[in-house]
Amino acid sequence: ALVRELAQAVSAEGAAGGQAMDLSLVGKHVELDRIVAMHRMKSGALVRASVRMGALGAIAEDAAHAALYCALDRYSACFGLALQVVDDILDATADTATLGKTPGKDAAAQKPTCASIMGLQAARQFAL
Repeated sequence: ALVRELAQAVSAEGAAGGQAMDLSLVGKHVELDRIVAMHRMKSGALVRASVRMGALGAIAEDAAHAALYCALDRYSACFGLALQVVDDILDATADTATLGKTPGKDAAAQKPTCASIMGLQAARQFAL
């Protein structure tokens, strides 16, 4: 079950597919729902898999724990999306010392992000 979770997270339906989508959107005007889908496939899928794998190791896969497992799954999906939106915001607003990497790479590469589509303030609200 753990290997299946990890394999799915990095598959064409997960991070690999999200990365392909990311590269295909460079320089294009896209709708927010495409960016959200991409984020859910990339870092969102990896966060979700890590939480699901932890849950699989800690709780039994039975009816008594189904609600807890579903709640953790929903939490991890939301957290993964918020994490990527915050990363987009920081890329647009933070300095190298704060980020530990060069900021502004998304804008320089003409990558559409939640921050570039919605604006910084709306992206901050969206991440909450």
